[in-house]
Amino acid sequence: MAFLAGPRAASITGVCLPVDCGLTAGQGRARANLLAIGTLLKSRAVQLFMEPQNRSNFSFLRNSGRKTASHFSPELLQRKTRGAGCEAGLLLIDDRMSRLFPDVFRNPAIRASMIAIFTFGMAGAMTAPYRSVVGIRELGLSDSLYSFLSFLSAAVNVVISILLGNLADRLGEYRSTMIGACLFGIVGYGMVYAFPSAAVFVIAGLLPLPIYGALNSLLFANARAAMHGMNRSDMVTANSGVRAMISLSGC
Repeated sequence: MAFLAGPRAASITGVCLPVDCGLTAGQGRARANLLAIGTLLKSRAVQLFMEPQNRSNFSFLRNSGRKTASHFSPELLQRKTRGAGCEAGLLLIDDRMSRLFPDVFRNPAIRASMIAIFTFGMAGAMTAPYRSVVGIRELGLSDSLYSFLSFLSAAVNVVISILLGNLADRLGEYRSTMIGACLFGIVGYGMVYAFPSAAVFVIAGLLPLPIYGALNSLLFANARAAMHGMNRSDMVTANSGVRAMISLSGC
């Protein structure tokens, strides 16, 4: 302890006690605090000096927005080239699909009309051949009575189609009349299925089923209304597609 308090220890360590250095107790504490702060700053400066240079360069380039070598790596360039090739392929496929599937058929109203016409024609093609079988063989109608019933049913269908067409024109839309015609079709065929008799067959053939048959003209009128405002070429294309659906449904 006497050695540490002596002047020789102060010359070796660079630190002396306040009494030996001629300082008061308060001055000694101030000097000790300054020495501690200097030691802390020295260690921090060494730490900053020892940081790798690559880290500083990378931080500078990243924050400044400049391109680094990683932006031009072969893997990244390959991914970008592959992405550009996929986009070009998709554009080519879209161009070919546009040629096979014209843009006019992307109209929701035109597509809905085409699907409805196809399903209506398919339903008629599946049920019409069996009407005579059910009426004559199963329910006992004579050939002449069935022929007369078919004639009256067609006449009622023409009259109902005209009336429903005028009603749809006054309403300014075809959806409600088409839904009503579909409901009459369900009622007509449901009557024959639920009550299989000659009288029910005649009633269904004279009222509900002819009204359901008017759906054909309403569907074409709805499609024609959806073509309003199209140029001549698109209108011809849409009209051909719509009429092709009724032919396709009977195949």
